[in-house]
Amino acid sequence: FRREMNCENRVIAAQILEDYRNIKSSDSIFCLLPQTNDKLSDLISTYFLVKGTKDQVVLENIMQKYNFNYSASIRNAIIYLFGRNSEVGSSNPLDWPGMLGIQEVDGTYHLNTILGNINVIKASPLFRNTSSNYIFQNHLAERCFYRSYDFIRENKDNSRVVLSYMPNLLFDGHYHAYIELGTHVLDIASNSYYFSRDDSTKILTGRIIKKLTYEEVEEEYTKLKEKYPDLQNVREHKLYILSLYYDFRGRL
Repeated sequence: FRREMNCENRVIAAQILEDYRNIKSSDSIFCLLPQTNDKLSDLISTYFLVKGTKDQVVLENIMQKYNFNYSASIRNAIIYLFGRNSEVGSSNPLDWPGMLGIQEVDGTYHLNTILGNINVIKASPLFRNTSSNYIFQNHLAERCFYRSYDFIRENKDNSRVVLSYMPNLLFDGHYHAYIELGTHVLDIASNSYYFSRDDSTKILTGRIIKKLTYEEVEEEYTKLKEKYPDLQNVREHKLYILSLYYDFRGRL
């Protein structure tokens, strides 16, 4: 299913690029447009190329026609803003669709976006002198289930994990885990911390499946293994499996 979903995102991206090239075929920029087998990557690269020009408006109008998801795009910008180059590579966060400006004041990043103003803080420095510091030394990007589990295990008394289904850039979505600390939100895979739910909900727009404490995760997963012994042989992380289980059960 995930392979089919990724394929559909690329199909839509290819259609957006075709629509754009049909408009720009007589323009000199046409020969500069990237063309690889990964059309979703080509779309983002094309957007980077034309951002700040009149062609940005042309391309973005087409993207909006295909329901481009700005919250997913801005979260990608935040990943590049706070992520290690060794994990995510190098990309200017301001280049991403939906990003209008960034201002840093005393460690808080004020993002001016198409969705409004968003205040976010780099998470790892907040936990530098705590027992959770080691978690942030590990790989964070695309490890939401592993690192969220590590965090709630280390902070049993004041945290719970949120299992959600987050939108992709163009089609459908993917399972994701982040953490609630009272009224604060930690999206550990993007190394981002939100003091305000008003800010976090602009980015973490997915459908919430379940919220669990560490004890509840262990208890529910133990019950699931008893019910389905073959889970012993499954390599996926327990938070991912619980996401699938609760999502499926919720749809019955």
